[in-house]
Amino acid sequence: MKLEFNATFGVIIVALLLLICFCRQVLQALAAGADLCDKCSAAACDCHCVAALVSGQAARRAVALYCFLLPVTYNAVYFYHASFSTFDWASSVVLVDFQFTAANATRPAKLRLAAQTEVDVIICAMPFALMVALNTWTWLALTTDARSHLAPDTVWDDALPEPVAYYELGYYAELLFLNFSLIAVASSGRTLPELAYAALALTLVLCSFVANARFRADDAVQRAAAAVRTLLLVAAALPLAALLQPACVLAEAVAAMHAFCVCAVAGLHFAANGEASASAILAVRVGTSVLASLAHLAVLVHGRNRACPH
Repeated sequence: MKLEFNATFGVIIVALLLLICFCRQVLQALAAGADLCDKCSAAACDCHCVAALVSGQAARRAVALYCFLLPVTYNAVYFYHASFSTFDWASSVVLVDFQFTAANATRPAKLRLAAQTEVDVIICAMPFALMVALNTWTWLALTTDARSHLAPDTVWDDALPEPVAYYELGYYAELLFLNFSLIAVASSGRTLPELAYAALALTLVLCSFVANARFRADDAVQRAAAAVRTLLLVAAALPLAALLQPACVLAEAVAAMHAFCVCAVAGLHFAANGEASASAILAVRVGTSVLASLAHLAVLVHGRNRACPH
C-alpha cells in the first residue's frame, strides 16, 4: 500500500495554517519588510536599514516569517516537483508490519512480513511544520503584544507569567513531532510502533530538560537528578542508531542533524539553570527548529528515494 500526499492534504494544511491567526502575523511581517525596503530606498536612505539589521529586527522578522510559512513552503516544493520536475524527486519511507505465526507439529514459530506501507516523507514532516507555525505565532504574541509577557531580558525562571505555560506545552508537542519526523526520515523498513516509541522516549527525556531550565540546580539532589536525566538521554538516543536505514548517506546526514538538535536543546536548557534570558531560550528553540526544518526541506528538494532506494 502507498500513502501519498495530494492536493486535498495541501488544501487542508493551508486552511489550518490560516486558522491559526488569520494571516495577522504574516501581514505584519510583510508590512515590516515593506517598511524596511522603503527606508532603504535611494530617495530616503539614511542608514535606517543598517540599523534594523544591526538591531536584529530584520533577521527576527525573516525567521518568524519563514517558520510561520513552513507548511506552505513544504507544499510548494511538493507541488512544484509534481508539476515541473523531470527527475526522480519522490521522497518516501517504508513502514512494515509483522505477524507472529505460532508453532505447530510441522513448523516452528516465526515472524513473517504481513504488510508494508510506503508513506510520503512530507506526511511525516507536516505535523512538525504545523507545530512550528503555531509556536511561532505563540511566541510572537507573547513578545510583541500590547500586554507583552516576555521581554528580551526576562529571566527564564519559575516566576514566568502563566500564559508562557501554553507556549511550553506547544513546544513539547513540537519536540515530539520533530523527533518523530527526523527518526522516520532516517529510517525505512521499520514498524510504526518502533518509530513512535523511540520518538516518545526521546521526547520525554528532552521535555525534562526543557521543564527544568526554569529552576536552579543548587543542591546535591538536584545535581543528581540532572545526572540521571543525562543518562536517560543517552539511553534513549543510543538505540536510534539501530533504526537507521543501512547504506544510506542521506539517512546518516539527517541522523547527524537530529543528534545536533537534541544535544543543543538538552545542553543549552541544562546550562540555563534558571538564569538564562527569554531571548536566549527562544533563540535556541527557534534555531533548532529551523535546522530540523531545513533538513526536511533538503530531503524534499533532492528526493529521498534516489539517494536511498528501498
